[in-house]
Amino acid sequence: GVGVGLDADGKSRVTVVWEASTLASGADAAAQVVITATRASEGTVFEHPPADLTAGTPQRVSFDVGAGSLDVKVVLTDREGNIVDRETRSIDVPEYAGEKAALGTPRFYRPRTPREFQTLTADAEAIPVVTRDFARTDRLLIRVDAYTPADGTASPTAAILSRTGRRMFEVPVTPAAVGASLQIDLTLSPLPAGEYLVEIATTNGLRKV
Repeated sequence: GVGVGLDADGKSRVTVVWEASTLASGADAAAQVVITATRASEGTVFEHPPADLTAGTPQRVSFDVGAGSLDVKVVLTDREGNIVDRETRSIDVPEYAGEKAALGTPRFYRPRTPREFQTLTADAEAIPVVTRDFARTDRLLIRVDAYTPADGTASPTAAILSRTGRRMFEVPVTPAAVGASLQIDLTLSPLPAGEYLVEIATTNGLRKV
């Protein structure tokens, strides 16, 4: 997963999260991941050295970059450096220092127990999950940063949409305890099995995930 937001110094920050659910064995198995970010006008703006994959453990890397379009390439290699798989994401890094309100990329967490939910709400450095496939028994914690001009307010709202974009119902948005501006506590059991969108909106800012 690739997300955008601001760092503590007010610079635009891109975060890449990856997770290997299982690791195959054999000479052609993926063992490492390489992250590279490029722009047509600048070439390579960030490159992370090969990182070992760990099954079942989410990993992440973050880097600061200026506003504008960006290609983020994730390459899986074996121990000898041969490419096993690759994916390129094209993203747009917003100009968060502008005069309009904006939202960062929502981050999803899937606690398994009420105690784990409380632990996650208090952990600013928790790594979000990559998957967007959840069970109806799941309870999700969603964090998102809202950025507003000095003289403005965010006035955030959130809603569940059907796959076709039909607004179904609103969900409460509250201030986050740590690690973000806002958070959503979303229980999935009321929803029938299917595909849905979470719409998070603020003045002049909108995210659908």
